[in-house]
Amino acid sequence: MLINSQMKYLRAENISDALKKKEKYSKVKFLAGGTDLIPLMKYGVKNPEYLIDISKLSDLNYILCDNKYVSIGALTRLNDIANNTFIKESVPFLSYAAKCVASPQIRNMATLGGNILQDRRCMYFNQTADWRRSIDSCFKTGGEICHQVKKSSVCKAIYYSDIAPVLLALNATATIIEKGVEKEISVEELILKHSIKNGTVKNTDMLVKSFKFKYYADSYNKFYKYSVRQSIDFPTMNIAIFFNPYEKENNDQHLRIFIGAVSSYPIELKETENSIVNYLCESNCNVDINEICQNAIAEINKKCGIVRETGISLKAKKTTFNNIEIAIKDFIQFWKLNVK
Repeated sequence: MLINSQMKYLRAENISDALKKKEKYSKVKFLAGGTDLIPLMKYGVKNPEYLIDISKLSDLNYILCDNKYVSIGALTRLNDIANNTFIKESVPFLSYAAKCVASPQIRNMATLGGNILQDRRCMYFNQTADWRRSIDSCFKTGGEICHQVKKSSVCKAIYYSDIAPVLLALNATATIIEKGVEKEISVEELILKHSIKNGTVKNTDMLVKSFKFKYYADSYNKFYKYSVRQSIDFPTMNIAIFFNPYEKENNDQHLRIFIGAVSSYPIELKETENSIVNYLCESNCNVDINEICQNAIAEINKKCGIVRETGISLKAKKTTFNNIEIAIKDFIQFWKLNVK
């Protein structure tokens, strides 16, 4: 499928040049790996007048590690993250999540920033222009309706990033340039900003420079991905779980569980986190592990925003939620063997 566009291609020489070009021209899109943007342009749902290529900006392509923090440039390829020795040994669930994205060819092109700022997907949106002519324009194409949930006042398209739940579990931050101002914000805030604008025709008015998170040598971190096929496909559900037994916050051990591909942004299972910590820390706790798992499934059902997807029914999608039981029992086994 060819791109039906009169767009003009520009290459940025550096970050400052990219920002100047973005300020100078209207209807601009940054091009990094292009694995998300180019297919959308072929479908005709993204039609920038100017495409600014930032893929060669070496200042945004790096992995830096010290004894406290890991910093990763926004243009770092997913394949480089998956194969980085330090990340594989010290933050294995990030390496594995990167390895789970799509195919080797896509991972060789796709960037970390692009994966976080990927378009939310919907079976009514990710279609050709000819197909979409038969229906009214939705929120993402300039209309005033969500075809998935007719009475909704916002877009309900799903956010499928495999990397996002991991960075959220790590409590990562992102350095961005927004309206000419460089600042550091939480990845949670970044994804929320992106998700809200991505449900409209508005552009995400920012350039992401890097991501940063604290490194814990003996943390428990694990990533699970479930999809119709184990490779290539977008997830039907993914799970990131992180626990640091040696640093406490609010007098409780750090435990974070995030679920992706079930809503417009990843959801945190805060009730489940508290139940697990109470179960493991209170010797007189009479709560059964199976009850915790069932409550976790109920929490996902309560917080999710699933809609109809290509290739899987709503019933089958909800069945996938049962896999949270595997993640919880894996963690409890780790705790009993390693945490005193």
